[in-house]
Amino acid sequence: MAGEAGVQVPQALRTALDAWAAGAENPAEKGNGPAASRDRFGTGGRGLPGLLWNKGAKRREGELSTKYGIEIGPGPAGGTHFSHSEINKIDKVLGTLPRRDLADNKSLRGLVRGGGQGGLVSLFDPDTSRVHIQHPVGLPAWLYTRLQRGSGWQRRLMDLGAAAGYDGLSIGQRCSVLGRSRDRRQVMGKVLSHGSLLSWTLRHEIGHSVDQQHQWLLTDSAKPEFGGWQAHLGSYGCRAVARAFLAPYGITEEGAIHWLAHRIAPDSEGVVRVNAALASDLTRDLPEAGRTLGQSGLRQLVRDLGLATEQPWMLPKGGTDRLTRDGRVYQVDQYGSWCSYLASARHHGVSPYQFSSADEFFAESYAAFHDPVAGTTLRRRLHPDAATWFKDRTQQPRPEEASC
Repeated sequence: MAGEAGVQVPQALRTALDAWAAGAENPAEKGNGPAASRDRFGTGGRGLPGLLWNKGAKRREGELSTKYGIEIGPGPAGGTHFSHSEINKIDKVLGTLPRRDLADNKSLRGLVRGGGQGGLVSLFDPDTSRVHIQHPVGLPAWLYTRLQRGSGWQRRLMDLGAAAGYDGLSIGQRCSVLGRSRDRRQVMGKVLSHGSLLSWTLRHEIGHSVDQQHQWLLTDSAKPEFGGWQAHLGSYGCRAVARAFLAPYGITEEGAIHWLAHRIAPDSEGVVRVNAALASDLTRDLPEAGRTLGQSGLRQLVRDLGLATEQPWMLPKGGTDRLTRDGRVYQVDQYGSWCSYLASARHHGVSPYQFSSADEFFAESYAAFHDPVAGTTLRRRLHPDAATWFKDRTQQPRPEEASC
C-alpha cells in the first residue's frame, strides 16, 4: 500500500524499515535523547515507514478516538485511514475545543476520511452525525495538510475550488476569484488569512454539529447578534421578497406582488431563474406597474433579482449596495431558497462565506471563536452578544458535572 507520498516500497526493504522503526519507537528509553526528538517525519514516532505506507495510522486513530470520545478513522463502512500529517492536525485542533462539543456532543459521532455527499467536499452529515474530510481536487494528504490560508495564491486556488460547487455562477464569475480587481469574488476573505485549511475545516464542520446539538438554527439564528436570518420559503416567503424588491419603486399593490412572487419562486428543479424576459412579461401582464417602473426601473429590477441568484455574498460588499431593502440583504442561498439577513451584521463578519446561509454563519462564527491563532482578534469581530453566547456555553459545566 502506498503511504502519504504514494511510494511503493519493496517488501524486503519494508520489513527492514519496520524493524528499524520498532527499534526506534522510543529512543528516550534507550538513552538517545528526549522522546519528542524522535518524530522527525511527523508520523507519531512511526518513522519512515509511517511516512511511506502510513504504518501505525490505525493505532493512532484508535488512541485519538479514546482521547476525545468520538470515532476517528474510516468509519463503519470502511475506507481510508487518515494520514499521520492529518492525524497530527486533528489532535491539535480537537485539543483546543471544549469536550462538551466532542465526547458530550450527541450530534457528533466521529471524523471520517472521505465520503459524504459525492465525496467532493468536506462536510458534516447530520444523518450520520459524522464529519467527512475530503481532500480538495484529490490532493495527496501531505499537500493538503500544508495548504495555508495565509498564502494569497493558495487562498485564491481554494476559493476557485469552492466557487466551482455553486449554482448561478458563470465560468467567468467562478474564475474571477483568481483576479486582483477590487470586485473579485472571494470565499474565505482576508480576515481569515492565516493557519492551515484543514485546521479551519475541522473547526467549521464540528461547528455544524454544535449547531445541530443546540438547535441553534431554529432557536437563535433570527437574533440580531447572529445576523437576524430569515428564511423566505414557499409562496408566502416569495411574496415577502417580491414586496421588498418592489417597495423602493412605490409598488405595493398585492396583485403585482403576487405576480412577481410567482416568477421568482424556485421551479420544479428547485432553481430560482431570473432572465431578461421578466421585464417584458411584467410590462405585458402588469401595464400599470410597468409604467411606474419605466424602462430604467425594469432593467434595474431584473439586474438586482438576477444578482441575488448569483451567490452575491462572494462579492467584496456581499451585494449589499444593490440587494439591501429596509436594512435586510436578500439573496438565494446555496440550497436554492430565498433568505435574508441584517445588513448591519456584516460589521461583525469574519468571512464572506459566513453570509452564504444561516447555518454557515454559525459554523464560521464557531470556528472563529475557537481559533487558537487569532482567536482574540476574531472574537472581537463577532457581535459582543454572540461572543458572550459562545463564551458562556464554553464555561458551562459538562452534563455529568451539572447533575452532581
